[in-house]
Amino acid sequence: MALRPVPSDACSDKTYISAIIGVLYIAATAHCFVRTAVISRETDSAQRVFALVSRGAPALRVVGGDVITADGTRLPPGQVTGHIRNLILKAGAAGQATAHQTLLLRGLAGRAARSQPARHVRERCADEARSARVPSSGSS
Repeated sequence: MALRPVPSDACSDKTYISAIIGVLYIAATAHCFVRTAVISRETDSAQRVFALVSRGAPALRVVGGDVITADGTRLPPGQVTGHIRNLILKAGAAGQATAHQTLLLRGLAGRAARSQPARHVRERCADEARSARVPSSGSS
């Protein structure tokens, strides 16, 4: 059995779908790499902030754009530090000496919940579940 050569026009991709798929694959891979790097950096920053704050630094103060502990250590930049900075500024504007821990945790949890992209899906499902409930009648 002899192999016949394939005509050159039979292998060409006239719609460029292979190139489009390749470009999409590379773009998706690059996007995932960048997002992973950003999340990793934020996680590292949050862990360093936790270590500094949990070792007993109740007297945090804002100097410019930085949050400084009582011993003069600057909290590493990141979302958590930015949130702590905003809460300290809000507590100062409200006339409180320090930010209340519960306020700090509630604000951070609320901010994290609002930043999740699937939040609207959960809310819609919860609304649909509430509207689907049939009120039970008192007589059985």
